[in-house]
Amino acid sequence: MKKFASATVACVAIALLGANNLITQDEALVSSVLTALKFKSVAGKPGVVGAPPKFEVTKQTIDHLEKMLKEGKVIEVQGNGSLKIIEAKR
Repeated sequence: MKKFASATVACVAIALLGANNLITQDEALVSSVLTALKFKSVAGKPGVVGAPPKFEVTKQTIDHLEKMLKEGKVIEVQGNGSLKIIEAKR
């Protein structure tokens, strides 16, 4: 029983590592940016591994962007692909 449990854990770990390698670095950077801008991640089709990530524009997305517009915010893209929201120089 212990061997079966160990084998199961090993298979799950290998599957998870393999799935992580299916997303490109660019997809990971863009996904994090879209999440920071309040886009909603849309679940992919079940059983399809490696499909491109999809995001939905929601009311929360629009509200967040309108708030930044009203506050005069500027989005600065950092060297690692993350976003920094700063005050606009006027």
